[in-house]
This record gives sequence, structure tokens and C-alpha cells, in this order.
Amino acid sequence: MKMTRPSPAFGKGPRRQPPAPPAEPLYLVTYDYRDRTIGRCTGTADLSLNQQSRREVAEQIARGLIPGAERVYECVPGERCTDISEDVARDAMGLALQQFEPLDGDLLDFLERHLGCQSVAEARREFAA
Repeated sequence: MKMTRPSPAFGKGPRRQPPAPPAEPLYLVTYDYRDRTIGRCTGTADLSLNQQSRREVAEQIARGLIPGAERVYECVPGERCTDISEDVARDAMGLALQQFEPLDGDLLDFLERHLGCQSVAEARREFAA
């Protein structure tokens, strides 16, 4: 009885799928502010549909378009969400100082919460010089 071996199938194996492109991150901003009409407002703003970059989120905060911003999370689908509040605070402060936006109100609260009062004061002095 003669046994035959199947010939090797070099290069004929199952094709590997190319890796999927990285998913676009979603940006979530938690907020807490008081509204004169309805009182205290808390929640999470999902910025994935309108703002697709960390810089754009920082710009929205710097311009005061997200009142009472507390924390910013970058979420990549299928992975954990990462708190990027400190990075966004640095970006928002730089944008506000470059565009002569006042560092007050909700923006100042956000910056001091994540960067500290001393860092914000130093940045103001540096930019004014």
C-alpha cells in the first residue's frame, strides 16, 4: 500500500485579512453648570459627530461652547476610554491665549481644575510678556 503525501501548499494558505484601520475616537465631555431657568444641569456631551479631533474639543471649551466642562474622555471603539482632561486643558489655554479669549468663568474653572492655579497664572504672565 503506497501512501501519498499532499504537496505543500506554500502561499496557498488562508489569506489574512489586512488589519482594520483604527477607529475614529469619540470624545465625551462631562459637564455640570447652573442654568437660571432650569437650575443645575449635569450630563455628558458626545462630540463624536461634530468634533473629530482633540484640538476641536479644546477649541469648543476655550470658546465657552461647552458650559461647565469638567472632564474630557477619548474613547476608541473596542478599547477603554482615556481621561485626556489635562491635555485638553493645556490646548484650550493655548488657544484662548492666542485668540485673546478671556481666561475666566467656566474656562478658568476647567483650567484650574486640571492644570492648577499656578500654571494658569504663569501662562498668563508668559503670554502677556
